Amino acid sequence: MEKMKLVNFLKSTPWHVWHKRDRTPFLSYIFYKGSTEKMLKYFPYRITTHGSCAQYVITSEEQLENMRKHVWECIESNPSFILDFIGFFSKKHEEDLKKWKKFRLEFVVTLENEDILSAYSTYVDQLLSYGPVIYTPLCIDQMLENEALKCIKKYAPHEIVEKENIIMTPIRDSIIVEERRSLLNLALNKNSADFDILLTEHVEYFSFLKRKGMFLEFFDESYYRDQINKISNPNIELSKLNDDRKKRKEIFDQFLVGIESIRDQTILRTVNESIFFRSWRTERIEQSSFYAFPLIKELARRIGLSNELDVLYLYPDEISKLLKGVGDDVSEQIKRRKEGYVFMIQDDSVEICEDGSNLTELVSTFIEDTHDLVSVHGNISYPGRVKGYAVVVQNRQDYEKINRDDILVTPSTIPEMVPYLKNVKAIITEEGGILSHGALISRELQIPCIIGTKVATKVFKDGDLVEVDAEKGIVKKIS
Repeated sequence: MEKMKLVNFLKSTPWHVWHKRDRTPFLSYIFYKGSTEKMLKYFPYRITTHGSCAQYVITSEEQLENMRKHVWECIESNPSFILDFIGFFSKKHEEDLKKWKKFRLEFVVTLENEDILSAYSTYVDQLLSYGPVIYTPLCIDQMLENEALKCIKKYAPHEIVEKENIIMTPIRDSIIVEERRSLLNLALNKNSADFDILLTEHVEYFSFLKRKGMFLEFFDESYYRDQINKISNPNIELSKLNDDRKKRKEIFDQFLVGIESIRDQTILRTVNESIFFRSWRTERIEQSSFYAFPLIKELARRIGLSNELDVLYLYPDEISKLLKGVGDDVSEQIKRRKEGYVFMIQDDSVEICEDGSNLTELVSTFIEDTHDLVSVHGNISYPGRVKGYAVVVQNRQDYEKINRDDILVTPSTIPEMVPYLKNVKAIITEEGGILSHGALISRELQIPCIIGTKVATKVFKDGDLVEVDAEKGIVKKIS
C-alpha cells in the first residue's frame, strides 16, 4: 500500500494502542495473521483489523469492544469458558511440544526443497493455530478485574487488599520461577549420572528466554553450567519456592471454600489462571523457535541469505517464492525492515506492509502529543509513595541502565526483567490491567506500581526526578 493510503487508513481508524514490542516481522505475521484466521469452532469471533506499526501493537477499537462483549457473553453463559479455553491450549502445547522435539531431530539438510517447504508450512500452520490465545485473555482484563473486586468486597469486605493480592497472584509458576526451580534441581543433581540429560532438557525448554520476540537467540549449556555453579544452597532455595507456592495455594483454596456461589468461585479461579496465561500464551509460541532453528537455518542457506537470522525479516509467502526460485533479491527489503516495519491487516484480507526507518508520521496518527505533559495518571497496582530518578526502559538493551532505587518507566514489564525489578523503588507502565505482568510482579515484590499510564515513556526521560503517588495513581515530574 502507498504510504499516503496507509496514513489515511491509520488516521481514519480509531485504535486501541496496547504497547510497544520488539518483535521480528515473522512473529508479527504469526500473531496478526493467526488471530485473523484461526479461531476455535465454538468461539467464532475474531479481530480482522490490527497489526504492528513501528513496533506499536494496535487494534481496531470497535472490533476489540465487540470481542470483549462476545467473550463476556460466553463467560456469562458458561462461567468456566476461559478455564476450558486455557485447558485446551495447555493440552495443545503438550502435543505440539512432542512434534517440535521430533522436528528438531530431523536431518533437514538431506531434504529436497519441496520437503523443506512442506516442513516450514507445517510449522507456520501450527503457530497460526495459536491465534485465539493472542486476544482472548487480553480483551477481558477489565471485566474480570471488576468481577473479581465485586467478589472480594462481597466475601471479604474488611480484607480487600489482602484478598486481592491472593487472588491476583497466580498459583502456577511463571516461566522465570519454573526455570529457577529447574536450575535448582540441576544443582542438586550435579554429580548424578543423569545430569547431562537433565541439562539438555533444560536448555531445550528454557533457552529461548535469552531474547523473546523470536530473534533466534538462545542460552547454551555453558551459560547454564555457570548459573548452576553460582547456586550455593539449592536445597534451601528450592524448599522456600515450594513452601511459598504451597502456602499461596492453601490460602487461595481456603478463601474459595467460604464462597457458596459456584459462579463466583469460577470467576476468581479464572482471574488467577488468566494472569498466569497472559505470559504463557506468547512464551510457548516463542519457545517453538528453539526446536525449529535447524529448519530455519537451512531455509536461510537455501534461499541464499548471508545472515541466517535475516530469514526472520521475511514473510512465509516471500520465503516460499524464494525457495521455488521465483522471488526477487530481498537484501534491501530486509535492510529496511531492520530499520523499522509495519505489518497491518485491514478488514480480514488486505495485508499492509511498509518498510523503512522513517515511520514517525505513521506513529503520530495514533499516538497523542505529550510535549507539554509533566504528569501522568494510571491505575494503582500496589500502593505507596516514593520519590526517585526515572529510568526509561524501552527494550532489553536498556536493562543495564537500571540502578538501585530508580523509578522504572517502561511500556510494560516482561519476565526477563524480574532480576532488575527487585532493585527499583517503583514501577510505572504504559500497559494496564491488574492481570498484566507489571501488576503481578509489583504485588509479589511489594513495590509501588502504577499501570496503564499510556504515555509515561514519552513524558519522562532518564534522570528526571519524579514523585510517584501510588495512593492516587499519579506520577509527577519534579525537576
